[in-house]
Amino acid sequence: SVSEIKGIIDQLAENHYTHLQLAFGNDGLRFLLDDMSVKVNNTEYASSDVTSAIKQGNKNLTSGSSGELSESNMNDIISYAKDKGIQIIPLFNAPGHMYTVVSAMNTLDVGGKYLPTSTPSDARTPNWAVNPTDSTAVAFAEALLQKYVTYFAEKGSTMFNIGADESGLSAANYASYADMVNGMNAIVKKAGMTTLAYNDGIYNTAFAASQTDVKFDNDIIICY
Repeated sequence: SVSEIKGIIDQLAENHYTHLQLAFGNDGLRFLLDDMSVKVNNTEYASSDVTSAIKQGNKNLTSGSSGELSESNMNDIISYAKDKGIQIIPLFNAPGHMYTVVSAMNTLDVGGKYLPTSTPSDARTPNWAVNPTDSTAVAFAEALLQKYVTYFAEKGSTMFNIGADESGLSAANYASYADMVNGMNAIVKKAGMTTLAYNDGIYNTAFAASQTDVKFDNDIIICY
């Protein structure tokens, strides 16, 4: 809740921290903008339809929704954090940990493909990844990313974490994964922010050694 997040901000400020990372998009998608409309492959998806599909995906993920933060909620959080000297680092994880996004993509009949990298039978949260070899799936994920990047850049965030971990990586999709990571980095950089990402995909030593022509942008800050 907003009050719980404010409580965390209070603790950070009291202990001389500078940033709070909010993983609003990690399996679930727990932050909804007022305008969630997206355009993918020349098809426009109305804000109300996207919002409804995301809410349903969150409910499917948890068998009972814990809700989503609204744009007004996030405005309040960011303003409160600023007053306390704390900057918000948003996390929208892609191409992995996109269960709700993939669910919404299927509900909206976007047509993109995905990879079920873990299931409830694994005794952990199901992790669905958009397939980085599928241009439609990538376009849908990046259309959502663009909306959040624009919002947080306008609110003064200077860093944005794209996650990029646990994405069902394989030798067959490694190059496409790199293209998607670099594409997301370009979106973040264009908005004037620095990109963060986790290490396990980018520094996959086996694929990097066997596919030396695959390159990742070297201005992404790696988080371990």
